[in-house]
This record gives sequence, structure tokens and C-alpha cells, in this order.
Amino acid sequence: MSKDNVFLKWCNTVSGISGLLIPAALSVTLVVSEGGYIRLSAHNVRLLGGELWGNFYFWSVMAIAIVSVLYIGAMFLTFLAHYFGNTTASENMRNMALFWSMPTVLASGLVFLGLQQQKTRFISTMYWIYPGCFCYRCFVFLLP
Repeated sequence: MSKDNVFLKWCNTVSGISGLLIPAALSVTLVVSEGGYIRLSAHNVRLLGGELWGNFYFWSVMAIAIVSVLYIGAMFLTFLAHYFGNTTASENMRNMALFWSMPTVLASGLVFLGLQQQKTRFISTMYWIYPGCFCYRCFVFLLP
């Protein structure tokens, strides 16, 4: 194996890992914006990292960030393969998109559970969304 081939494999691996972790890292701002993780004192601002890392909502947002990147990527590649007329790749990517769709729906359910712990009043008005999404997902799975 040549040095160039090893370097390209390394670059592709780093690119793939960063493509998964950057959306997860950026989604931390969503969790922090919900409140309760920043302590203001007279002279400084402190992030309460221990409370943040131990929060179920934080980890559910991380899960949906990673899984949804995989799902959206599979859907985009399905579109591209279909657009260019590659039926084999289109079917393979469609199967991958269907595979990643269920973990995405389950991760969204975890986000709703975590959000219920964070903001009870908000989620009490939106109880119907998750069962509706789940029924829609089951319907789409039955399509040819």
C-alpha cells in the first residue's frame, strides 16, 4: 500500500468522523439555550458542565444529531443516484435511508422525552407529534 493511499484513507476517515461530530458539537448550543447550564456571578460567566453532561436531554440531542446526519446523507445520495440513473446505487441508498429512518424516529422520541423533563409546559401541548411521526414512518416503510 502506497503512502498516498494511506494518507487518502486517513483523510477520508477524519472527514467522515468530523462530518458526524460537528453537528453534534453545534447542537450543544440548542441544549444550553434551553437554560439552566450557565451561572452568572459578579465577575464571570460559568458553564455548568457537570449538569450538562449528566442531562438526558443533552444526550438525546447528541443522538438525534448524529443519526439524522446519517439519514439525511443517505437520502441525498439516494436522490443523486436516482438523478444520474444509477438504479443499483439508488436502491442501495434507499435501503440505507430506510435503515437510518427508524433510529432517527426513535431518537426524536428520546428528544421529546428529554424535552418533557426540561420544559413540561411546552411538551404537554405537543403530545400528538411523536405518535403521528411514528405512524407516518410505518406507512412509508410499507411503500415499494
